[in-house]
Amino acid sequence: MTDPYNPKSEKPCRACSDFSQWMKVGPSKKSAEVQESVQKFAEQPELTKKLAGSKKQSESSGSDSKNLPNVSWPNPDQALIDFKSNVCPPDRSELGSATWNFLHSVAAYFPATPDPSQQEDARQLLNIVSRLYPCSDCAEDLRLDLKEEPPVVTSSEEFSQWMCRLHNKVNLKLGKPQFDCSRIFERWRDGWKDGSCD
Repeated sequence: MTDPYNPKSEKPCRACSDFSQWMKVGPSKKSAEVQESVQKFAEQPELTKKLAGSKKQSESSGSDSKNLPNVSWPNPDQALIDFKSNVCPPDRSELGSATWNFLHSVAAYFPATPDPSQQEDARQLLNIVSRLYPCSDCAEDLRLDLKEEPPVVTSSEEFSQWMCRLHNKVNLKLGKPQFDCSRIFERWRDGWKDGSCD
């Protein structure tokens, strides 16, 4: 799927595509190398059979086969414990980063010429976030910021610039560095000009 708000773009919409869709469009040199390696591995089903066979044989004989690699098979119970220990409710910082990424992405993919209902939806989204955000101090702060400078939702450019100003205002309060608002589309829609996101 190409960028829905920039039909002339030959690149797929980053927010609308998963990895497999990106690969169909034409991978970068790095991703082409990865795809080639995966393809070579997939074309060797005998390797998978050998690995599976080595597990069965070592389980039945108590030792590894001389001709097969020594494979360490994960303990499913341990894998579940590892998964649970690495997936915890987000703290204030993690929640903030995820929310900013979401809001900047909404602004970056907003239509260049939104109709009145889209503009109202954007305003409502921000009002709802300011009421339901799990960090009550942050939510109250956002409500005050929305009163001081209401969202500018006349285009994706204006909405993204407004969002960047709001984010920088919060960064200033937290003692964090300011983001260069001239690079909003590189950061949240198109990818960096150096090609590092391709």
